Amino acid sequence: MFRRLSIIGFALLCGCSSIPDKDALALRYGKYTDMLQSETRLKGPRAGADLLRTLIDNDPAIVDLCHGLSHEIGQSAYHTIGFEQAMAAEDDVCGSGYIHGVIETHLAKVPDLEVALFSLCAPDAAKCFHGLGHGLMDRSGNDLPGSLAQCSRFERNHQKNQCAEGVFMENFDTNGEEHFSEYLKPDDIYFPCRGQTAVFEGVCALYAPRYYLRLHPGDYAGAYDWCMTEVPEGPRDACIKGFGSVSMKQHIRNPVLVEQMCDALPPEYAGFCIEGLVSYYVVHYASVTKGRELCAMLNQASVPICERIVAESEGFYEK
Repeated sequence: MFRRLSIIGFALLCGCSSIPDKDALALRYGKYTDMLQSETRLKGPRAGADLLRTLIDNDPAIVDLCHGLSHEIGQSAYHTIGFEQAMAAEDDVCGSGYIHGVIETHLAKVPDLEVALFSLCAPDAAKCFHGLGHGLMDRSGNDLPGSLAQCSRFERNHQKNQCAEGVFMENFDTNGEEHFSEYLKPDDIYFPCRGQTAVFEGVCALYAPRYYLRLHPGDYAGAYDWCMTEVPEGPRDACIKGFGSVSMKQHIRNPVLVEQMCDALPPEYAGFCIEGLVSYYVVHYASVTKGRELCAMLNQASVPICERIVAESEGFYEK
């Protein structure tokens, strides 16, 4: 059904930006990493973040890499000015990857993981707990079950979930050649999600479409079909939300086209896709103001969902 309904929307979507060759992107990632790390060392993390914004403006194709690049700025800041000053220079560019990079670098170096785990984050610091998830995976060499076991030790459910988001994001974004994870199987994408608690399975399903599209660049119809056929009914809603999120991530400059793709889904799933679209847009720009501007661009049917997601984001971002 989705393939028939969305043929025009997909022609538009896939035409709005080309999908770069992965080897070319890898070369650019290395080049930009060197530039950003140098800028951060010489002028500080704010200068590094500003340079990243300029690079994205000049080379929109790297928007899918910007979260990882902002991690690199955080890592460089940590090595240059230390943990406390790096944390104080927090910048939310590209989905708060900077703070994740600071935390994962710190977590890799602390001698007592037990103390660090329960002292680094304020109780409601979502970005910090997400960063801990990344850090646990990095420190453990991508031990996914062990990292999730550590996330489960936090007192509050939202802390556990935010930590698990960092764990699964790190797993699905892992470079198989340089940073191997045994919890990635190209012929069984859903493999790491099976056997999880209901909540953690949902978090896993949210990030799984990223891996599908890394294996099948540009195959958005296939990603949706995969959610519908390979993901169980319970976490399927999260998978469709993740599908909307990664589609927005890869076409951040044209949310209306991604909305058209969401609108082509069956009505019972279109709303989850819109949720993912809006959530990623707000996180990418780290701005509820940009979220409100997005709501004004969307069709009237999408506006209530958009406004709800933006309202839920108000506690995380200042503007």
